[in-house]
Amino acid sequence: IMDGVASSPEKLDKYIRTIYSKANDMDRLIDELTFYSKIDTNRIPYNFNIVSVNEYFSDYAEDLSLELESKNVEFKAMLPKDSIKYIKTIIAFANTQGGQLIIGVDDKTRKVIGVDKDSVFEMMDSIANAVSDSCTPQIVPDIELQTIEHQTVIAVTVAPGANRPYYLTSKGKENGTFIRVGGTSRPAYPEKIKELEMEGARISWDELTCIGY
Repeated sequence: IMDGVASSPEKLDKYIRTIYSKANDMDRLIDELTFYSKIDTNRIPYNFNIVSVNEYFSDYAEDLSLELESKNVEFKAMLPKDSIKYIKTIIAFANTQGGQLIIGVDDKTRKVIGVDKDSVFEMMDSIANAVSDSCTPQIVPDIELQTIEHQTVIAVTVAPGANRPYYLTSKGKENGTFIRVGGTSRPAYPEKIKELEMEGARISWDELTCIGY
C-alpha cells in the first residue's frame, strides 16, 4: 500500500482485508502457542472428560459448515430451473479460490433435504451441459454424488481456474465475469477483470513495475 501498488479502491480494500486476516491469524497463533506453553510447563492442568463422539463431530460439522458457506461453499435446496443462477457461482469459484456447490441442502437452515434419486443423473448431466454451453473459457467441474445424513446430494467441485477470467458466454467478458465476495457471487469491476487477465497470463504486478528498467 505504501508503495502505491493499490491504485484503486477495490485493490486497496483487497489488501486491507488480507492484512486484517493475516493479523487475526497471527494473533490466534500467538494465543495458541501461549496456551500450549502453559500446558507444557504444567501451569494449566489437564482435565479429561468423557464426551460423545457423535455429538462432538456433529457440533464440529455445524461450525465448519457456517465457516465454509462464507468462503467457498454454496448450498442450494434444489437445482434452479434457470441454470444462470448457479453458473454465476461456478464462474465465481473458477475466478477466485475454487469452491463447491452442494445441491440438496437448504442454504438458510442447513437442513439436508437431498435430491430425487430417480432424476439425479439427469440433473448431473444438465449441470455438465449448462457449464459447458455457458462458460468461456471452458470450465470442467467435478460432479459427483455424496451421502449426508442418509440423504443423497450433488456436489459440484470447481478448481481455481488457470485461464482467467472466466465469464458467461452470453454476456461477454465485461458483463459476464463474476468473482466470489464472502458468501456471494458478484460481477467483477473492470479493474478486477484486468487483474484476472494478468493472472491468466501469469503476469504479476511486480513484473509490470519492472517494465522499462
